[in-house]
Amino acid sequence: MALGPGQPTVPPEKPGFPYSVSELPGDPQHQLIRTPEIEVIDGVYPLPKEGTEGRPEFETQRYEDHYWRTTVKRSGKVVYHFYFQILDRHRQLQGYFQWDPFITIEDA
Repeated sequence: MALGPGQPTVPPEKPGFPYSVSELPGDPQHQLIRTPEIEVIDGVYPLPKEGTEGRPEFETQRYEDHYWRTTVKRSGKVVYHFYFQILDRHRQLQGYFQWDPFITIEDA
């Protein structure tokens, strides 16, 4: 699944790197938000065991989850470009993708 317009592309800054972020001119000196950082956490996902309908029993599967984190500094509008790769369960590359969220920060 490609997020954003067009075909999957290799990140121009770091070909082969699993993820990166680059900002657009909307906030070049990081006055609105801090530079987004990747967070990697360990997760546990419950999986129902086969043949346990009615009273399902569960096994668990561990995985690494990734998300982006930033801190708001003041109100305004900013756009960032996120570049990332998706791997299948065998860690085979499925493609490079990009996402360009537009962020509007309003006073509370």
